[in-house]
Amino acid sequence: MGGTTRNRIARLNADGTLDSAFNPNANDNVFSVAIQPDGKILLGGNFTSVGGATRNYIARLNANGTLDSTFNPNLNGYVHSVTLEPNGKILLGGYFTSVGGTTQNRIARLNANGTLDSAFNPNADSEVYSVAIQSDGKILLGSYFTSVGGRNFIARLNADGTLDSAFNPNVNSSVYSMAIQSDGKILLGGYFTSVGGTTRNRIARLNADGTLDSAFNPNADSYVESMAIQSDGKILLGGYFTSVGGTTRNRIARLNADGTLDSAFNPNADDAVRSVALQADGKILLGGDFTSVGGTARNYIARFVNEPATQTLEKPDVTQLRWLRGGTAPEIEQVVFEQLVGSSWSPLGTGTRISGGWEKTGLSLPADGFVRARGISRGGGLNGSGSIIEQVLGFGAVPRLNVQQPLGTNLNRGTTIDFGAVRTNTSQSLIFTITNSGSADLTSLGILIEGTNASAFSVTSNPTVPVTPNGSTTFTLRFIPNSLGLKVASLRLTSNDEEKNPFDIFLRGTGVTNNPAPVPPRVQTISASGGSVSIDFAGTAGYQYEVQHSTNLVDWMAKQIITAPAGGVFNYTEAMPLSPSFYRLRTFLAP
Repeated sequence: MGGTTRNRIARLNADGTLDSAFNPNANDNVFSVAIQPDGKILLGGNFTSVGGATRNYIARLNANGTLDSTFNPNLNGYVHSVTLEPNGKILLGGYFTSVGGTTQNRIARLNANGTLDSAFNPNADSEVYSVAIQSDGKILLGSYFTSVGGRNFIARLNADGTLDSAFNPNVNSSVYSMAIQSDGKILLGGYFTSVGGTTRNRIARLNADGTLDSAFNPNADSYVESMAIQSDGKILLGGYFTSVGGTTRNRIARLNADGTLDSAFNPNADDAVRSVALQADGKILLGGDFTSVGGTARNYIARFVNEPATQTLEKPDVTQLRWLRGGTAPEIEQVVFEQLVGSSWSPLGTGTRISGGWEKTGLSLPADGFVRARGISRGGGLNGSGSIIEQVLGFGAVPRLNVQQPLGTNLNRGTTIDFGAVRTNTSQSLIFTITNSGSADLTSLGILIEGTNASAFSVTSNPTVPVTPNGSTTFTLRFIPNSLGLKVASLRLTSNDEEKNPFDIFLRGTGVTNNPAPVPPRVQTISASGGSVSIDFAGTAGYQYEVQHSTNLVDWMAKQIITAPAGGVFNYTEAMPLSPSFYRLRTFLAP
């Protein structure tokens, strides 16, 4: 991953750089990942070893990536899907036939400590690909099986594992992925061509009772392996298809809520998209077999910008909390509201769906403090993975942390700070200002630098605490590259402002030689036609330059580093983005 050895599982920082401290090391495929509320990480797959210890097909990591030695269910076959129940129990779907030495055919439920829930034994006759939990606790299974109580390829269980006999969609081939909409309707993706005797090619939607939603018929020409639902109702599809609704869509597509094709969305992957997931900010993550997306080289993982995602946690009065979600924010389930008591979070109860989000009523909230809402977003390969989405709200007398760089410019969490080009073994320093716009003291300030090139960045002047309301403090960060090239790291700022704890900033800088700066590049031609942009440049032979792209002339993203050939003339070409776009070329480093 990024040129560094990572066997089957890795963790990335939000800017796409490798989290160098996280290295669980599995010896074979990891198919599914689920994050528990306590931060521990469940893995399912085809592995038999994690971190050098025997773990057969299922394992649990601590939040830092080390193996949880207390958890060892010991299956005899691979796991496709890991799904958390609200009570902390763990549903597994896959190809196993025993758990901990006890017969359990392709579907099992574990207690939170990893022991088998022996009362749950649905018994599928072939592998289970996808598992989903409805808000009423019923469990959906999508699969290659032809018998779960006489059900083909899809079945629904009651919470105790018995068959829901009233649910029988009658699908004619494999169901690879499932997702549940906010209205309770059920999306199916797979290789089927018929549902309930009606033609439905690879994607369908069921009503909550299992009958076919006859108005929904997207019609994909090959199988759909992963889905993700936006809060605005739009549906992302990943798979092997090359057309949806008769229109060319190569392996990735987005549907409107009614099942018609979103004509403005066309990323165009050159090979299968096996995994789709939405970040909290609406950005779209893809994983698969592709090496190019939108005409740009991307090896097996890519991220797309998206329209805005919105989420607002509000306290209308002391009796209720409301979490409103919209735009491209990921659809979530199993929402829980919590209150900070001392240094730990205490549950206030589960959320109830309302129009546009979730709420909790019947509360008696204090005059000041912190509350948070958390839910699970499903996605990934076969929709077998889950991540936690959360938002924190502080109210009353609480601290409010703001970070500025330069002075007067507030940074957002996840902002990248670029120190620019710095000669090796010399330094460049930046001063960061912390302000407190709240009504209580800001305390417990801590700074941690980690990541691939953490040693190139250091804090030379620490902030002072406490920071009183309307007060400020500063810290100084220094960049000293000891070799040529791009250096990246992340800075984590912790405090007692739970709404922004932690506050992560990504760092980058470039080590250059003591040679004079190369001649700035000169644009020769820029042309846009046929859905692509082509830029010809002239630079200094042998020197390196960086093509950058922006949609707003403020946030620039590196696209490609190019070494000018003999004669200095070179070309950059990529698919033209749909949104207004700007390009520039910057001197990167001397040879």
